[in-house]
Amino acid sequence: MKILNPLYDNAFKYLMEDDETVKTILSIILGEKIISLETNPEEAFLKDYEYNFDYKAVVEEKETGENTAILVEVHMHNNFNSMLRFREYVDYKIANTNRFTGFNQKYEDILPLFTICIVGFDIPEINSRAVRFGNTIYNSVTKEKLNVKSSFINSITQTRYILTAKEKKNDDVSNTVIEQFVDLFMYKLKEGEVNPIIEIDEKSFDNKLMPIMERLRKATLDEELMEKVKTEQRDYIDN
Repeated sequence: MKILNPLYDNAFKYLMEDDETVKTILSIILGEKIISLETNPEEAFLKDYEYNFDYKAVVEEKETGENTAILVEVHMHNNFNSMLRFREYVDYKIANTNRFTGFNQKYEDILPLFTICIVGFDIPEINSRAVRFGNTIYNSVTKEKLNVKSSFINSITQTRYILTAKEKKNDDVSNTVIEQFVDLFMYKLKEGEVNPIIEIDEKSFDNKLMPIMERLRKATLDEELMEKVKTEQRDYIDN
């Protein structure tokens, strides 16, 4: 199957503009069933071709079976400097979204925030292509981890996911669906060349990824989009 290379920002933008595809992506990364999805029509134009995507989703929690509303930010970066710019944007966005509605708001009513970042550069100290961190609670007196859920902690923090589109020599690869998703972003651009269309063996991927691959296959037929991708001028860090 020939698909549009999602390492390109315009290709990534096209991928994330389809709600059904986004629901599949979020389900794979968050590990929860996505019941419904609302897209924020105002996307952030940071620099060059970089985009950020905001969503409000209702997920069905595996542990409780309850439906929970959350906010999700999704973005992709091919160098560390652009990621720093996005950090400033997130800090501003948190203070200026409908996550907060007034001075008398109860913290129980504030939606949990999840940030998903796909990076095209290596993070050497992390020996995994997919990590999650954020709102774990510890007892500072006993140093013990507290296995509790807190609406208050969720209201003032965020859960972050980092997916690294780089090979990890010592990574304990188990070929999970989330690893296969990251594999779609593993096709490195060759220096001095553009490779907007890549060929993959769809049979080697889990069926859950088919809507994503089909969306990228359809993108190759969009002439206007292909022209935008071919004109992208980006620096990809070779680590």
